[in-house]
Amino acid sequence: MMNSMKAIISGLVLTFCFVSAAFSYDRMPNFYVVSDNADPQMSKTEAVFQIHVLNVLTEGMSIRMSANGAWKTVTLDEQNSFELKVVPGTYNFQFYLNSEYLEVTANAKKIESQHVQSCNLYFDETEMQNIHVKKPVVYFHTKTDLPVELTVVPANAFVFTYPQSEGTWKGIAKSNGSIEVNGVNYPYLFWEAEQNYVFKSETNGYKVAKAEVIPFLEKKLTELGFNQQEKTDFITWWGPQLTKNETSFVQFSIDEKCDPFASMNCTPAPQATRRVYIQIAQWDSLFEAYLNNQTFTPIAEVEFSILEWGGFTFELPEYAEK
Repeated sequence: MMNSMKAIISGLVLTFCFVSAAFSYDRMPNFYVVSDNADPQMSKTEAVFQIHVLNVLTEGMSIRMSANGAWKTVTLDEQNSFELKVVPGTYNFQFYLNSEYLEVTANAKKIESQHVQSCNLYFDETEMQNIHVKKPVVYFHTKTDLPVELTVVPANAFVFTYPQSEGTWKGIAKSNGSIEVNGVNYPYLFWEAEQNYVFKSETNGYKVAKAEVIPFLEKKLTELGFNQQEKTDFITWWGPQLTKNETSFVQFSIDEKCDPFASMNCTPAPQATRRVYIQIAQWDSLFEAYLNNQTFTPIAEVEFSILEWGGFTFELPEYAEK
């Protein structure tokens, strides 16, 4: 009886250890230090990160990475590792493998002189969501009336356009900010499309309480160079969407970061183009890892420019719940 009880207890202990280990693996951080050892044979101006990739099993695979904003390509050796020699200090890292995996950001990683840090790097797989890109609208700014042709090609098919179009609008951009198409003046061009979306750690992320929505949007849109009419149009559309949540997580895709949703080409080419897509999710504490305030630079004042804004709501992906 005693031996049977011991066997049961031992089995339970082993099971608990196994489950705990599995739980820890599932919730591992994407980048963490395994060991940090001094090497007195190194120069006092040197330090080394030895980075091992846990979930990519292809020798010779290339990874794009940046250390404090300086991008380079590194190649994995037969141990799925690469070495990064640096001067001692504090580093902000970004690692990008390919579109099948999320970019990994690791900030404020400090390394001392004559030290070797062994680090593990883990890439989360992407998770597609079907989203509805709502109300992308295109404004024209020109100091003189100008014949234009604008073509928008969304990643998926259009749901709606106005004025009605297959994706190309020909008209006259007016100095008063309107666009004339087939003899009718419109304040902007409008389109919507169903698309696939992969949540990524962008360069910015904000926690916005319901009471802060209007001042938050006014501040960010001013930084982005919106005029008063454009701010009013944006806020009266997206303000009600944001205030549906007591607290929201907000990201912005700016300029070329909007290209995966739709390409946009204009003839003649504008001297400046500003594209802004807002991305909104109901707040979850797991979004804390993606908070990063950013101050934007306004669009340049030129003879002819285009401003486009749109956006969508999304849900917290499962991989972020680790």
